Amino acid sequence: MTDLVPADLPSARRAALAEVVGEGLATARALGALYRAFATAAALPPLARELLTLAVATARVAEVLAPLAAALGADPGSGGPAEPVDGQASGLAASGAERAQLFARAFKGERALARACAEAVTLLDDAVVPALGGLAGDLARDMARLRQLYLGYS
Repeated sequence: MTDLVPADLPSARRAALAEVVGEGLATARALGALYRAFATAAALPPLARELLTLAVATARVAEVLAPLAAALGADPGSGGPAEPVDGQASGLAASGAERAQLFARAFKGERALARACAEAVTLLDDAVVPALGGLAGDLARDMARLRQLYLGYS
């Protein structure tokens, strides 16, 4: 796993990268939990299916970040957005107002995740971890899917 990070990476960059990757991993995990809880609480089956698709996509992002976080010794429990995206979704997610609040939390998490991944690519050549470079497109697709769900279900 340590071969994911070049041995000659300056310590200041390594520390910054560990912070960013830890934030990204924490956010991806929290966002996945939010999507799963939201899907469980959603009374509309098509919405629940789409939210589970987003949960799977977010889990894939976490799978890319986890080995890098481990190689850097990053603490995935620290960092994250200033206002964490928690995995709670109430049973009242059937109402449009409640869904709007959950969508707002999901948008906040997606933006934080995209920023963390973009910063990681800047700090570490994506040739070292090729899947890291592909995350930008995946995250843009997920944000577009979330936007469509928001417009259709809130």
